[in-house]
Amino acid sequence: MKKILLGLLAVVIAGGLVYAANDTFTITLSPTGDRGVLITTTTVGLGGMAPSEVKTTGAIPCTSTGTIANIEYEISAAVTGGTAVLTADADVTPVSTELCLQALFNSTLGAFGTEDVVTTGTQQVGDAAPGEFEGADDNMDAMALNESRNLWCQVTMPSTIDYSGTQTITVTLDAIAGE
Repeated sequence: MKKILLGLLAVVIAGGLVYAANDTFTITLSPTGDRGVLITTTTVGLGGMAPSEVKTTGAIPCTSTGTIANIEYEISAAVTGGTAVLTADADVTPVSTELCLQALFNSTLGAFGTEDVVTTGTQQVGDAAPGEFEGADDNMDAMALNESRNLWCQVTMPSTIDYSGTQTITVTLDAIAGE
């Protein structure tokens, strides 16, 4: 009889245990692919420019490419040759020995503003300051794949030129994740 009671007691104790009926786990992943920009124009010649002269390029088509959408751009520039330099700070008016490069994404040539000054540092197109490098009819935020935008550039020569020879401005557009 003791064996039966002990067995019954063991069954009662075992039946009182609680096990979790539901549980979860997490899967993390990172999409692989790329974002890019395709610029088919490789060189734009502006010819000879006098002190303080201003010239504007024609439309330069830029197309968002890659395998991951929501693309935005960052822009920067560098100059080689001569002694004039690009302004390093968009908040500062270029001095007499600096080139001024402005960029504007728009379907047609629009008016350039102080917010469109390209510097040697990387600047966000559109988001950093609403309207920065964006014309009246182009939104540069969260572009889909294969969207094309026209980029217009305006170069203002320094008022004081103390060099001769050819200068080259290299404009860099980087495709980044859009918001």
